[in-house]
Amino acid sequence: MKKFQEWMEKHIGPIAAKMSASRNMNAISRGFSNVLPITMIGSLTTLFLYFNYFGFQDFLVNSGIKPFISLIVSLTTNAISIYLVYCIAMVKARYDYEETEARIVALLAELAFLLLIPMTDGNVALSWLGSQGMFTALLCGLIVPSLYRFLTSKGLTIKLPDSVPPFIADSFKAILPAFLIAVLCCGINALMTAIGLNSVPQAITTLLGMPFEMLSGSVLTMMLLSIMTQVFWFFGIHGGMTVGTIQTLLFTEATLENIAAAEAGTALPNILTTGFSSLFSAAGNWLACCVVLMFIAKRADLKVIGRLSFLPAIFTITEPLRFGLPLVLNPILFIPTVFIQPLNILLTYIVVTLGLVSRPRIASVFGTPFLLDSFAMGGISAVIWAILMFALDIILWIPFIKMLETEKNREDAQTEELA
Repeated sequence: MKKFQEWMEKHIGPIAAKMSASRNMNAISRGFSNVLPITMIGSLTTLFLYFNYFGFQDFLVNSGIKPFISLIVSLTTNAISIYLVYCIAMVKARYDYEETEARIVALLAELAFLLLIPMTDGNVALSWLGSQGMFTALLCGLIVPSLYRFLTSKGLTIKLPDSVPPFIADSFKAILPAFLIAVLCCGINALMTAIGLNSVPQAITTLLGMPFEMLSGSVLTMMLLSIMTQVFWFFGIHGGMTVGTIQTLLFTEATLENIAAAEAGTALPNILTTGFSSLFSAAGNWLACCVVLMFIAKRADLKVIGRLSFLPAIFTITEPLRFGLPLVLNPILFIPTVFIQPLNILLTYIVVTLGLVSRPRIASVFGTPFLLDSFAMGGISAVIWAILMFALDIILWIPFIKMLETEKNREDAQTEELA
């Protein structure tokens, strides 16, 4: 166990730390987190429109209010890229600038995004503001702050006297970089047209669409990302913030497609989305560990940790368990920590493919309580499945907690002998 832990710390630890410290990774991760209110509103509205019991849909249609409610979805999840580009650019710009200038940089990223997406008769198609424009939004959010920093470092700015208030000086400072960024975007559009790709989003869709589609459609991809997340957590690095960015990029488009299908009342096209883990309730795995600690373990310290960690775990807050048990750098619990979740993913994928559990219909909302997340995502079938997964996870955690208890008893005995 000691050799395995040393190998992990030597070879995997530096990679995890480097990814966690990356400005671009943090900008993407926090950018997606910042648009959560927009995504949540769209998802909950879709769920509201999806409700098809007691003649509710007939009421929405006959009362004439359904188009007005649908507008919320159209301008939230279906236009997510327009919010995302600003949030990503804002997070990255804050590394180099004060709040006022960071907001200006984020607005320039928004400008670049709007200049790059296709237009028809002078009008922007709403579809390019949603999932189809997401990678363009991501690139604009990451590149424009760096480009702005480069231009200003070369002195390509309008400088005003020191007596001018900073908020005015910052605005004038950005005029020339804004002009150059706008010209660059127009030049890129002209180049895209010349080579027959029409626009940057269409070029990205053409070049990256197929490999991303293959990755996002594979359950092995989701299982691998889950393993990576838990390996990072093993070293005390927030796996969700590190690997969650990649998962969000791969599965957000599938999520938006399912939301659109749910809103339209048609069959959900995708199984693997950002809300997939809610079908088996990711919180259930950590709650299972808490239950084993509280009711199976005999040591008082383990029982206390289980009780203290139980309530946060209901809301998928796992830090008390990870650092209190601990799960971090604990080779005895490495296997259940890393591999139970991927097993849940595989089994859930199988039952959803067989049609035994509903497909995920909205975007995931972090912190939704155990079972409530399953009901929101897949209805009663998902709740039943989550309970079954919870029971299975309890069984899987028992032998490893027993091993941990035995090891702690042995260490206590050695300490008493030395005393």
